[in-house]
Amino acid sequence: MRGKEGTRRWRHGLTGLVALVLLAVSAPGQAREVVVGLYDNDPKIFRDALGQPAGIFVDLIEEIAADEGWDLVWSDCEWATCLARTASGEIDLMPDVALTESRRRRLDFHERPALHSWSQMYRRPGVPIESLLDLEGRTVAVLEGSVQQASLEVLLEEMGIDHDLLLLSEMPETLVAVADGRADVAAVNHLFGGRYQQAYGLSRTPIIFHPSRLFIATGKGHNPALLAAIDRHLAGWRADGDSVYYDILERWLHDRSGFHIHAWMVWAVGGVAVALFLVSVLALWLRYLVRQRGRRLEEAGRALKTAYHVIDASPVVLFRWRLAPGWPVEYVSDNVRRWGYDADRLVRERTPVAELIHPDDLPALQACLAERLESPDGSRREQFRLRKPDGTFFWFFALPRETRTKMTAAPQARFG
Repeated sequence: MRGKEGTRRWRHGLTGLVALVLLAVSAPGQAREVVVGLYDNDPKIFRDALGQPAGIFVDLIEEIAADEGWDLVWSDCEWATCLARTASGEIDLMPDVALTESRRRRLDFHERPALHSWSQMYRRPGVPIESLLDLEGRTVAVLEGSVQQASLEVLLEEMGIDHDLLLLSEMPETLVAVADGRADVAAVNHLFGGRYQQAYGLSRTPIIFHPSRLFIATGKGHNPALLAAIDRHLAGWRADGDSVYYDILERWLHDRSGFHIHAWMVWAVGGVAVALFLVSVLALWLRYLVRQRGRRLEEAGRALKTAYHVIDASPVVLFRWRLAPGWPVEYVSDNVRRWGYDADRLVRERTPVAELIHPDDLPALQACLAERLESPDGSRREQFRLRKPDGTFFWFFALPRETRTKMTAAPQARFG
């Protein structure tokens, strides 16, 4: 009896082992379901006229999903709701997210930005807006919870410009609010504004602000494997000028409406002579499109160059750091390179601000910060010495801002 019972148990265990082995072999072939947030911000991400997900980020994610074997589930939500659901882990990937200090605490980001952008203001006819000073007493429509809102609140407050923000839940609503008179200007990313300004009868203003790097975010600690896959694809694509990445950008950032011949037309006309005529017309049309595309690329290049010139021309360098030992850098504006530093490296390596300041000036900076924390409304400006990469020091003015551990700094020479 013991022999039979032992044989039965052995066979049962072998069956279970076989089942486990088969499960382990088959599991990798199963597609992983990935929930992706979807909100309305054409041409980066939106639903088209047929209700299908479309846009730059949609195409990028679908290309990655095809290679990685992901089963995408698109989940519609308003912008603020999308971010909250991503932070909680309900949404696996949230496209079109600009990296900010507050978002870094709730979300994880891949290393390489998927897209670069900047913000611009659009006005309705008859509203003279040429600079930020013209926003005095004006109403600005902006997407609630967006980087445009956060940037404007700080920028206009620092300049002492009295204004009203009209906070809206969807990007298209900002342009509608300007068109129907509820707001004077709309602050949106330039891709969306440039695509729809004419449809709403609006005009572009010279006000360009907050250049940003755009990412696909996940909840904190939720999906490191997804981010690694995104980085891997972006690295390969951006190193290859003929990759699908640049095809997607070209398709969405430039109007490529072309000559299209329906099948029934071909069958209707027939004949060699007519076919040759159509080929000739097509060739002429393609030449026209090439010239048009060249002009658009030049215009886009000039706009991008203007945005970076605005940033580079500013005498102020922005620092933001964490209130932790050594004050690790969390953000610094790109024009810090004029002092010999690389902004991305300072942020990536969490360089301590304490290592950049002259040791003799650290107590004074600490006291200045403490005073600022106690009295956020103060405007005290202090002078300190900052170390260059070559080890030399130079004087600059510093103005700490509230409890956001942010400092605006500029060389002494800029102030005369």
